Amino acid sequence: MKRILFFILLFFFLQDAYSENTVYELGPKSENIIVFTASRNQNNESTFSTDLLENFAKELKDVLFQTRVIIAITDNDFPELPESIDIIESQNTKKLISKINESKSSLVFVLSDGPSDRAVLSAGAVKKTSPSWMLEDLQEILQKQNIPVDFKYNNIILYRLGIIGDNMLTEYLKEDIPAIRISYGADIRPVLLSLINTYTQGISSEWDKHYNVKKIWGLRIISERTLVLLVIGVTLFALFYIFIFSFLFGRRREKNIRDLLLLWRVPIFFFIINLFALYIGEYLTTLMFSFKFGFQDSIKFLPVTAILLKLLFAAIIISLFAYVNRYLKLPNNIFIYGYLASIVCFFNIFIFSRVNLSLAILVLEIYILSFFSYHFQKLYAQILFLILNSLLLVYYFSDVLFIKDNLIDVLFYANNILAAMFILPYMLMFIRLFMQLKKERPMIKFMHLKIIGAITLITCVFVVLVLIYPPFLHLKNKKEFILYNIENENKYISLISNIKNKPERIDEDKEFYKLSGIREDDFIKVQAGTQNYLERVIGEVNINPLIKAAVIQVIISRTDGFPIYEANMDFKKSNEGKKAEFISPINLTEPFSIKFSGEKNAVLHVKILAWFYDNPLNPNFEFLNDNLKNKKMIFHVIKEFDLIPKTES
Repeated sequence: MKRILFFILLFFFLQDAYSENTVYELGPKSENIIVFTASRNQNNESTFSTDLLENFAKELKDVLFQTRVIIAITDNDFPELPESIDIIESQNTKKLISKINESKSSLVFVLSDGPSDRAVLSAGAVKKTSPSWMLEDLQEILQKQNIPVDFKYNNIILYRLGIIGDNMLTEYLKEDIPAIRISYGADIRPVLLSLINTYTQGISSEWDKHYNVKKIWGLRIISERTLVLLVIGVTLFALFYIFIFSFLFGRRREKNIRDLLLLWRVPIFFFIINLFALYIGEYLTTLMFSFKFGFQDSIKFLPVTAILLKLLFAAIIISLFAYVNRYLKLPNNIFIYGYLASIVCFFNIFIFSRVNLSLAILVLEIYILSFFSYHFQKLYAQILFLILNSLLLVYYFSDVLFIKDNLIDVLFYANNILAAMFILPYMLMFIRLFMQLKKERPMIKFMHLKIIGAITLITCVFVVLVLIYPPFLHLKNKKEFILYNIENENKYISLISNIKNKPERIDEDKEFYKLSGIREDDFIKVQAGTQNYLERVIGEVNINPLIKAAVIQVIISRTDGFPIYEANMDFKKSNEGKKAEFISPINLTEPFSIKFSGEKNAVLHVKILAWFYDNPLNPNFEFLNDNLKNKKMIFHVIKEFDLIPKTES
C-alpha cells in the first residue's frame, strides 16, 4: 500500500505546475506543424498581435486543413528587471517548443507589434539565421499582398557573427526550429493563410547555414554552394594570374622579382606590429575608462567611442613603426606593395571563410578591389580604390554603429589575431599611397609626421571627451533601477544600471520613511517542510505572493550531496549538483509550489529571492528627489531557512 501511495505522490510531483500559454490546435495530426505565436506584454496584457491571433484562430476553427496548425499566445518571458538579474529562462517559449518537438518537422512565425505601413522582418539569433527558403517565401507572399518589407539584408552576416540577435527567436533557433519574426501593426491574416497553404504540402528540411542575401533587382539568395564555387573560382583565377600573368612578363620583370624577394617580409613584420598595437590599444582604452569611471566594464557606456579609441591608439603605434620603416632602405616599389596587399587579401579569403563562411562574400569583394587596385599606380586611382574599400565596409557594417548591446563583446574584445590580419592589407595600401604621394608631390614635407600628428590629435579629442564625459555622450536609454533589498529582516538600498551595480548616497530617512515598517512577510508567505518517506525524503516549498511578483527564484542547496532527485517542474543544477535552482513564471499572482524528492535524512538549505514592482504598504510611493523619479523602483525580498526532515510516521 505504501509503495502504491509513493508512486501516486511521485506522479503528482512530476505534473506541470503552471500553464500560461493559450494554444489553439487546428487540423489533423501530422508530421508537419506550422506555428504562429505572439506573446503578451510585460504586464501580461493582450497586444495587437495577440488579439489578431485570437481572432485568426476563431475564424479557422471550422476550416479543414491538411496539416497541423498551432496558434499559440504566450505570457511574456522578459520582465522589466535589471540585466544583471540574469535568471530569465524563457519558460513559456520552452513549453511551446516542447509541444512543437512532438512533430517531425515544424516552422514558427513569431508575430509582434510594429509599424502599420510595413512589415519588419527579423531572421536571426544566437549566431544562427532562419532558412533562406523561409525568408524568400515570406517576402514573396508579403509582396503579393502589397505589404512593403523592411529587412536589412546585411544583418544576415551580423546575426551569424553574434553582433545582433532577436531574443524572441533565440530559443527556437537554439533547438534548430526554423523561425522568423514579423513585426507589423496592421491586419496580416491573409499572409498567414497564404503561409499555411504554401507549407501544407510539406516543409523543407534544407537549412543553408551560410547563405548571403543581396538586393539586386529584388531578393537574391547566394547559397552556401554558390559561395564555395565562387571561392574556388576566384582561387583558381588568382593562382593562375599570380604565377602566369602577374609581373613575370612585364617590362620591369627582373626588378619586380628582385624587390619581391626583399619585401616579402614586410607583411609579416606589419602583422606582428598590428597585433602588438591592438593589444596595447585595448589595454590603454580599458585603463582610461577605469580611471574615469572606476571599473573596466564602463567601456559599455560608450561602446563606439571605446572601439574607436582602441583603433586610434593602435594606429598611432602602427604609424610610428611605419615611419621607422622608411629608414630601413627597402625598395620603394609601389607595384610590389600593392601586389603584397592583394596576396594578403587572397589569404584572408581562406582565413575568414574558415571563421565563418558568411564572410566569404565580403572578403571576396575586398580581394577583387585589391586585385584591380595594384595595377593602378596613379595617386587619384589609389585614393579611389581606398574610398571604394571604405564604402564596402560601410555597406556591410554601418548598422553596427546603431547597435549598442553586443558591440563590446564582439568588436572591442574581438580576436586580435584576426583583426590584425584583416587590417594588414589596408596598412600596405596606405604605405603604397604615401609612397606615391611623396613621388607625385615631393614639395609636401614631413608627411608621415603630419599623419601621426593628425591621428594623435583626434585621439586626444576622444580622450578628453571621455574624461569630461559631457551630457550629450550620456546614454539616452540607460535604464536605472533602485533596488530596495529586504534580506532576513535587514534592509539596504542599491542603485543598479544595465552596466553595473553601484552605490549611491540616498537619504533613507527622507526618501523611504514611509516604508520603514515594511518586512518580507508583507510580500510573501512561505510554507515549507520535508518528511522522510521509505528510502526518500519528500518535501514542498509553497510561496504565496501577497502582491504581484515580477519573478521568484528558489535555490535549494545541500553541502554533502545532491539536494533534489526529482521535482514537479524543471530546475537547473549548479555548484557540481549541490544547488537546484527553480524559476517561477513572471508576473506571478498565484501560489508558487515546488514539490520534490531527495535523499533520506537530507538537511536542505532554501534561499528565496523575489522581485516586486510595487509594495503592499504604500502602492503610490514616489521619490521626493527629482533625480530619483526617473528610476524604476524594485523591491527585492530575500528569505533563507533550513529544512530538517520529519521522521516517517
